[in-house]
Amino acid sequence: MPPMPPMPKERRLPRSPRLPALLVALTCALTAPLALAAPSEPEDRQAAAREFAEAQRAFGAGDFKLAAEQFEAAYKHKPHHSSLWNAARARQRMGDTARAANLYARYLREAPPNARDRNTAISSLQKLTPKLGQLEITSVGLEDVKVDKELTLDRNTYVNPGAHVVEARVAGQDRVVTQSANVDAGQTQSIALVAPSDKGTAGTTPTPTPTPVPTPPPVRDRDQEGEKKSRGGWSPAVVGVGVGLTAVAGTVAVIFGLDVVNQKAAFDKDPTQSNLDTGKSKQLRTNIMLGVTAGLGVLTGVAAIWLVDWHSGDRNVQVGTGLGDVRVRGTF
Repeated sequence: MPPMPPMPKERRLPRSPRLPALLVALTCALTAPLALAAPSEPEDRQAAAREFAEAQRAFGAGDFKLAAEQFEAAYKHKPHHSSLWNAARARQRMGDTARAANLYARYLREAPPNARDRNTAISSLQKLTPKLGQLEITSVGLEDVKVDKELTLDRNTYVNPGAHVVEARVAGQDRVVTQSANVDAGQTQSIALVAPSDKGTAGTTPTPTPTPVPTPPPVRDRDQEGEKKSRGGWSPAVVGVGVGLTAVAGTVAVIFGLDVVNQKAAFDKDPTQSNLDTGKSKQLRTNIMLGVTAGLGVLTGVAAIWLVDWHSGDRNVQVGTGLGDVRVRGTF
């Protein structure tokens, strides 16, 4: 019996050397988005801790500038009121009073009511504010508000006395709106930044024309008529004229006050710097007219009590006031 032929050996498919590489590449492609989307909070926390420790070492060594920069960097990585407090102290030590005041103010807004350093921050801010000016910034349709090229997150910003430039970028555009300001120590100045309108000047409220002050009639001089004064006192007509002038001044003050109310409504409708300045000017004019009215009233009362001779002959004085005029009649 012939022997059986040998069994054929089992053939296996050759293993491709590229297969492991493809698997690795596919794994990296699938896991890369997950790695990029992983939260960075632990890294920010660690960076803030390193910067805070470096700031403490710089503060202890007397390098207050480096300490302030590191405390502020720690706050950017992980906002915490303690970083604001220490940055404010460092800024105050290096003489940057405006930046220190802004940091103290932000600390007081963000720190809890029972924060350990709250009272000290209040005291420090009270010592700094008389040396500084303050800008109250109002922006409409704008973003990225800057004071002297430095981004500010606070609409009430402390600045050193002198000239400053406030600017902001129109939302969604590259256009920038700027406004100059010159503030003294202890002064607060309002700045209104408004995005420019494509409609030009349409819709603006015209400035009301000031009401002219009527001129009172001249006082009759008895000496010009050849009459002699029987006594040294003034004529009762002086009191009549004073009463008339006081009434006129009071009427004008009321008109000016109504004008201020109208201007306030105009500013609320169109909050521009021009409307703001016009409102302040009209308010000052109204206050002056109120002072004039009070002064005329006081002078008239003084004249009536101490200076007028009410018993020199038969005198009859009549005073009449109307809208826009004053009439004084008398017989002596």
